[in-house]
Amino acid sequence: MKFKRMFLPILTFMFAISLAIAGNANFNNEMDQQQYDYADVNGTPYQIPALDCNEGESQCRARIVENGPSYDVYDDEALSIPVEGDGSVTDVF
Repeated sequence: MKFKRMFLPILTFMFAISLAIAGNANFNNEMDQQQYDYADVNGTPYQIPALDCNEGESQCRARIVENGPSYDVYDDEALSIPVEGDGSVTDVF
């Protein structure tokens, strides 16, 4: 009986700690994704700071190099969620 009285609080404490650690890992991953967008540079994702592309239904575009071409911008590294905006080109350099 003494074993159960001691074992259950220790088990509960370990479970609480593991939930706290697992919860923080997911939270940090979501925060990282919100801070960055990705430019489609010839099919390769290029990480850029998150852009504010205003309201609109056109694809958001970014210029990475001065006087260079503009690239489509996506919310995810898989380049599957396009960022919508007013169609203007934002300079990132």
